[in-house]
Amino acid sequence: MKPMSDREYRAALDHWSVTQGTLAEALQISIRSSNSYANGAPIPFHVAVLIRLMRRYDLNPADLEKL
Repeated sequence: MKPMSDREYRAALDHWSVTQGTLAEALQISIRSSNSYANGAPIPFHVAVLIRLMRRYDLNPADLEKL
């Protein structure tokens, strides 16, 4: 699996119409990390996999709270 780009990360934010803070909370990462990912920092494999699975199965950040 190829690394997730900052462009793909921002596309996920746009797809769900959520803020970096909302996604950070759902993924249980810091807002600072979310901001870094959106601005080109390497995105950890586990974060990329979770985001891609969420997109593939049409889940949004709010759905993670139900788990």
